[in-house]
Amino acid sequence: MVISRYNKLFEVEGKYFVYNSSSKALLEIDDTTKSFLKGDTKEIGEDLEEVLYNNGIVTESHNFETGRMINNMNNVKYDTKRPSVFLSLTPSCNLNCVYCYQDARKDLHECNQFLTPENWAEIFSYLQKTVKETQAEALTVFLFGGEPMLKSSLLEEYIKEIRTLDTRVILVLITNGTLFNEDNVDFYCKNIDSIQITMDGMKETHDKLKPYMDGRGSFDVILNNIKLLEHHDVQELTLRINLDQNTLPSVYQFVDYLCDNGINKGITAVKFAPIFSTQNEILGCSHSNENSLSPELLGELYIYAAKKGLRTFKDFDNGLCVGKVQNGFSIDEKLNVYACPGVLYQEPSAVLKNNEIVIKDEKWYQFLNDDSDCIKSCEYAPICFGGCKWSKECNKRLYDAAFEKILQAYVISFYL
Repeated sequence: MVISRYNKLFEVEGKYFVYNSSSKALLEIDDTTKSFLKGDTKEIGEDLEEVLYNNGIVTESHNFETGRMINNMNNVKYDTKRPSVFLSLTPSCNLNCVYCYQDARKDLHECNQFLTPENWAEIFSYLQKTVKETQAEALTVFLFGGEPMLKSSLLEEYIKEIRTLDTRVILVLITNGTLFNEDNVDFYCKNIDSIQITMDGMKETHDKLKPYMDGRGSFDVILNNIKLLEHHDVQELTLRINLDQNTLPSVYQFVDYLCDNGINKGITAVKFAPIFSTQNEILGCSHSNENSLSPELLGELYIYAAKKGLRTFKDFDNGLCVGKVQNGFSIDEKLNVYACPGVLYQEPSAVLKNNEIVIKDEKWYQFLNDDSDCIKSCEYAPICFGGCKWSKECNKRLYDAAFEKILQAYVISFYL
């Protein structure tokens, strides 16, 4: 037996824990186990060894656990029973976020496009066929844009129809949060499994980053709608906070504001996301951002938020993205199909036609098949899966600096 290289040993408030990124096991451990995992003790009892083995903390060999990890990853990658769809209902948006990564969407000359009932019928027919042919156990649909709630009445009709599919349907709404109101909030709270909203700091900072098209700030509207969703018992509400070095102080103030005013109680989890490059920058291989947030500071922010009372997102257990699974894709309102949501409104890899996805670009297969060599050697492979194919960035520096703190924050959030 050897100690798994996918373990992360860490301390929180005098208690010791180990997390294995391959098995997803999180265990509180005693001094004996800690000494063994650190290499200070060579022998442990059979009962303890069995517990550690069953949780992947110890394994036959590093080659064995790497092979098992890759096999488990492929089981997910080629699983036909759980299809997933990233559905962009429109490239249009009522906000003009200064850091929006979707250059291709912003470059479109046509305005006010939205998924028509005719094109929705094509998509729904394909989903019906997929569910039936694969005998799907679950279907996950991410409702995205632009802003997917721009035509709420149409979106509501599409959601009702999705709910009639003969399988378990998981609906995730990714929205800027400006368009909820007393007339529609009950519908979304009852019919959407998870709603993600973005706010980027206190009012002055947020309004500079996320203004309306006419320059007005959106902070007050979104914050009031978060309260509205909480009041109407939203099923799951996650808050994404995008930030860089300059906005970090405002984000700390915002964390204080949410917790001091009890708004944090209705938020399922918060995710802090460093502002990243735009589509055109990535195409041009430019990832420069002089104000980018250091990973060390990101980890400290997670700890602070957890101690204040915000539950933090499981950034270490996201699973494979839709771009890396065979039975997953992204589709826009014109029935263009993409391997990855990161490339929406750029050159599509396929098109939905006559109830079939017609693939016309080798990039479709590259996203699925081109696994990075680092998967076989990197300790973070079970959570990174070789990095993002779209952004082409290695996450090792981020995980080296912040992974332990993110784990500590999660334990504080949910267990202490």
